[in-house]
Amino acid sequence: MRENFLKEFDSLTFDSLNGDSRETGKKTPDGKSDPSIFSTKLNKAGIKSGTVISLLVKSGKSKVQSPKVFYRQFWGAKKAEQLISALYTDLHNYESANPTTDNRYNFRPIFSSSEYKSWVKVIDLAEEKFIQGMDEDRAGALIDMQRETLIQRMKNYFDKNLNFEDFSKIHEGGLVRDSAGFVAAIARTRAQRLENYNTNNIFEYVYRPFDVRSAYITLIPTIWKRARPEYQIQHFDTGFFVTRSTSAAAAEGIPFYFTTARIARDALKGHAVVLPVMLKSPETATSDGLFASSTPSTRAVSD
Repeated sequence: MRENFLKEFDSLTFDSLNGDSRETGKKTPDGKSDPSIFSTKLNKAGIKSGTVISLLVKSGKSKVQSPKVFYRQFWGAKKAEQLISALYTDLHNYESANPTTDNRYNFRPIFSSSEYKSWVKVIDLAEEKFIQGMDEDRAGALIDMQRETLIQRMKNYFDKNLNFEDFSKIHEGGLVRDSAGFVAAIARTRAQRLENYNTNNIFEYVYRPFDVRSAYITLIPTIWKRARPEYQIQHFDTGFFVTRSTSAAAAEGIPFYFTTARIARDALKGHAVVLPVMLKSPETATSDGLFASSTPSTRAVSD
């Protein structure tokens, strides 16, 4: 979208009013309150999303040659007053941005050294694209802090002598409630037809960093919302490098993790993705490891 804007408009001006609950936690850089621009005395919360005012100007020429991008920010509880005063003063001058392919056509000014741009990306170290973490979406019914509790629940779930109504009385939760793409009674009948209960399907599961629980993993359609079959075939004995595919608030800390367990998609804010240290793949690879030093082979190795 941003790339197309640059092809269509000669001048793009952005007044960022911040106030985003996820990106900044509604805090200014110095930790003060940064409410939504839509916050009022009657509605102090305003909205969760950040806000920006965009002015996109097109000259009328058929092809844009060198678009200009300008950006400035407003913070704090008095940003509305600051925005108005900026019409008459130069206290909030615009900065020029330089959208390029390398920075994903970012409309914000980005300052980094040329050496930083030469660093290898995490994804460039791997033979294959990262794999998304697992997504249960069954209100925790397939996950439990107590392994024995989970075992009993799943034994009852696969018990053909226990009808759906009786199972619903014993175990209230995500496995007995219909939701998007999941009809509980039909899903249980299918599961009982395709599989029997198997204790070997219980694995360690990173729910949050250092919060490792037990999970019952099955690839029967719709039981898990996203069981990630491509993830399940990998080398769990050698482990996974875990990072996230999108940025998150700065206060979230170092965005990486290492584990030999299964991992939840929401284990890291911004959604966790995994790179196998040893990759099981039908293709033959000649690599000496994920973090090897030689240039062409710094990739996850295949069987």
